[in-house]
Amino acid sequence: MNLTPPEVRALGDFPSRNTADADAYVAAASTWGATAPLWATDLVALGDWMATLAADQAAAFPPGAIVVTYTFDGLSATVGDPGAGKVRLNNLTQGSATAMLADALDNLGVSALATLARMTSTSAPLGSLVLYKFGDPSRRLNADVTANTPSGGGTGHVNLTLTNVAVSTANPFADGDSLVLVLDPRGAKGDTGAPGATSLWTTDGTYNITGTPTLVTIPLPTGAATCRLSFEGVTIASTQSLTVALSTNGSSFGTAAGFGSASGTMFTGFLSLEGLGRNRLSLEDRVVAGASVPSSPNMSGEGPPNQRFATTIGGATHIQFAVNGGLAFTGGTIVAEKK
Repeated sequence: MNLTPPEVRALGDFPSRNTADADAYVAAASTWGATAPLWATDLVALGDWMATLAADQAAAFPPGAIVVTYTFDGLSATVGDPGAGKVRLNNLTQGSATAMLADALDNLGVSALATLARMTSTSAPLGSLVLYKFGDPSRRLNADVTANTPSGGGTGHVNLTLTNVAVSTANPFADGDSLVLVLDPRGAKGDTGAPGATSLWTTDGTYNITGTPTLVTIPLPTGAATCRLSFEGVTIASTQSLTVALSTNGSSFGTAAGFGSASGTMFTGFLSLEGLGRNRLSLEDRVVAGASVPSSPNMSGEGPPNQRFATTIGGATHIQFAVNGGLAFTGGTIVAEKK
């Protein structure tokens, strides 16, 4: 009798192809009857095994994943070679394991090193894996792989560092279980994009508000016609607006002008000083929503959304902030910048 079995497919092929092969083997063996060769029984068993594996594959992972089969060593959590054809976790509570030790040989005695080496990437994590019980994919462990370290000169075992994602039970596997290891490497990290444009602004000083001051005085940057003050979460004791005043000597200040919403307790945004004499103030992006028109004998301007006003004080060297009603500042940062 001439027998032509179907083409044998690798375990990592599409589950649909494995299923087709398994069905063909079983169908061929069943037609041979009593005249079949002695190995027909083994062929039927192989077909059953392939059918089970194909069903597991279809349930456990998408087509094209990398597959290795092992025998589970559940008696030890030692970080080292688990023995020929075996896989081990570094914690006897399997769901808490942070490393998997996979032997260089799978449970069929075939080298798995080249397969395991494919779990590498320039991305983080390197990829993900599923370890499940052969014949019962509901008993499984899912994890991300963050490192892949060969040991024993590349012939002993591989140490895969894990971050646990999910586990069916605290201990889904028993010692001696046949396990299927499914590896899904992540693609390489993309190229670094071109750097963005360099900001025209440079930081001149950073002023953290500590304690509960009622006045905050800041020296203005020198050597630049335009400067700005960046408010970063500046807070006050109660809802109220702010005031600003300028000085040419740091001790005597002009009449303060109010700005900002009277309903705010936190202020963010920018306050710019422009012009050759740094005598024009501009509220960019509103220091707080609903900025008020300044009211001051030495300041005039226009209202929100982008409030601008001029001051008769030219060549200012210092700026002073206060809270209407004499309230205190309670925190935040003001950054002085120039360009």
